[in-house]
Amino acid sequence: MSYPIEKATPTTDSPQETSDVERCKSNEKNSEQSQQPTAERQKWYQWFAPTDTPAERRLILKLDGLIIVFLFLAHWAKVLDSSATSTAYVSGFACTIPIAFLGLCLLPSTPDRCNSRYLTQDEIRLAQERMAAEHREPRQPFTIPRIITILKGWRIWILVGFAFFFSQADGVSSNSGLSLWLKAENYSVESINTITTVSPAVTIVASIVCGVISDIYDAKVSLIAITALLNIFACLVLAIWNVPVGLKFFAFFLSGTADGIAAIIYAWANEICARSAEERALVISAMNTIGNTFGAWIPLL
Repeated sequence: MSYPIEKATPTTDSPQETSDVERCKSNEKNSEQSQQPTAERQKWYQWFAPTDTPAERRLILKLDGLIIVFLFLAHWAKVLDSSATSTAYVSGFACTIPIAFLGLCLLPSTPDRCNSRYLTQDEIRLAQERMAAEHREPRQPFTIPRIITILKGWRIWILVGFAFFFSQADGVSSNSGLSLWLKAENYSVESINTITTVSPAVTIVASIVCGVISDIYDAKVSLIAITALLNIFACLVLAIWNVPVGLKFFAFFLSGTADGIAAIIYAWANEICARSAEERALVISAMNTIGNTFGAWIPLL
């Protein structure tokens, strides 16, 4: 006599028990994630990021030192060119050739095509790794379709427009408008030389303040917009002209903020064009060319 074999039915947990198990697993996972160390963000007053290795810090110091040296040499050549008009060509030629040769030998170009003897192969490799971590793609050949794509985008037009606007706003204080007005008002030479130093001082203060605020709050767009509004106000006051003398001085001095925001604009351009080396090169070169060209020629019209 055979008996039917009873199959064991799998036991299933109740919905409440299942939810309790899932809740426990979720709590354990969240606990593990909370125990993992989070990357500390670089403070605005820190020269290096907390995660930078000693090798990375040496690389940054070498690059910063090289930039400072070339800034000094460029300013020195500019002073020589402007100090004596009769010898400007000779002094400029004598300074430019050695500086250009020095730059050819030392300036590292870009990490993906670095041929500088100033950096070691390990430092070049480290720079390439840092660029890859920032999702910076290596340069590609410039092609007509690529240029058309860049021109169809909004970045080049917005950024070049900012460069053009602020180059003209900066020209209010840097193109001798203030000194000519003071001379017409019969101010002494000593007074003119003293008063015209206020605008560069405003530029220095604006550069520092904007840089610090940008690093703390990452507010580049807001700073650019606020500075643009301030300079529009200054230009309107000077365009009306029939205003109190104190307001004229305020407008001239306020225009010094236009040059102070330049570093923020170019930093923003590098950030929003970071994914394309070709777009970044075209946009920044167009900003420099158009801004400086109009800044030099429009005052002569």
